[in-house]
Amino acid sequence: MNPVYLVAKSSDDSALLRRMLPPDTLRAIRFVVADDPSSALSTARTLLALGGKPVGLLVDSGTTEETQITSQRQTLTGLLGNAAANVPWALFIAAPDLHRVWEQRVALNKIPLAQDIKAFVKNVGN
Repeated sequence: MNPVYLVAKSSDDSALLRRMLPPDTLRAIRFVVADDPSSALSTARTLLALGGKPVGLLVDSGTTEETQITSQRQTLTGLLGNAAANVPWALFIAAPDLHRVWEQRVALNKIPLAQDIKAFVKNVGN
């Protein structure tokens, strides 16, 4: 399986994802930890511009308001898409943040965010 870069804003988010995702998915991921939320976008754009490997970007929405999340998704999708140069990419938004998603203590195989990441890795990592 080809590696997939997954950009997270912190080592805490990276650690939580390692707890959420199944081992076969984790083997295909190369975590890239950004210094802060704003540099996570820049890091993902740089990886996309360099090309070669698929890139996923994990961000916190900071809200549960669907209209605000939709607006964030549209903005980030435009910014990532402009840098993509035919490289597969995906945007993963944790609402309101990854820690809250984790605290919900839903069965790991039922966390939508984790399922989305798993599907992306499976689809582009082969």
